[in-house]
Amino acid sequence: MNLFNLQRDINFGDLGREANSSTTGNQLNAYGETGYDLKVNPVVLTPAVSLSYSKLWLDGFTESGAGALDLTVGPQNAQSLQTGVGGKIAVPMKRDSWTVTPQAYAFYQHEYSDSSRTLDARLSQTGSAFSFLTDSFTGEPHRNFAVVGADVTIASKKNLKLQLDYNAEVGRGNYTAHYISAGVRWQF
Repeated sequence: MNLFNLQRDINFGDLGREANSSTTGNQLNAYGETGYDLKVNPVVLTPAVSLSYSKLWLDGFTESGAGALDLTVGPQNAQSLQTGVGGKIAVPMKRDSWTVTPQAYAFYQHEYSDSSRTLDARLSQTGSAFSFLTDSFTGEPHRNFAVVGADVTIASKKNLKLQLDYNAEVGRGNYTAHYISAGVRWQF
């Protein structure tokens, strides 16, 4: 389950208000990747292809804090189907019982899903609803873009693995998405 805290700034001339809301949603993600390691000591080159699918369901919400300009927004959903072609380069370094592996990667991505969806909303103090296509608000996203990143994995022979990863989606038009993740794995 995802929790979202939203803030919308409203500015019309001298009028300035802030509408706040919270909502929940659910997300399903599936990802598959295959590649082949080409070992050129000490470097490992991995050409790879990927396929990913995501579906998001977002509950409706009502804003507060902006008085008559607060909105009630209906539930929404969105999906994504992407393929990727690219590669990774890694340099595993062993010392005593530890292996440290820095890695860099880059993938060309293509989005297949239709991004057009209708958003239904109304002023929270009245009953008249209005709908608009999200494309008219956000613009059609770029279907071709790149995912670039780097990570480092530290693994011990005693079943402990630490990982830190950073990646960015670039070339998608009006925005760039950045992701940072960290993980600890202990096998027993």
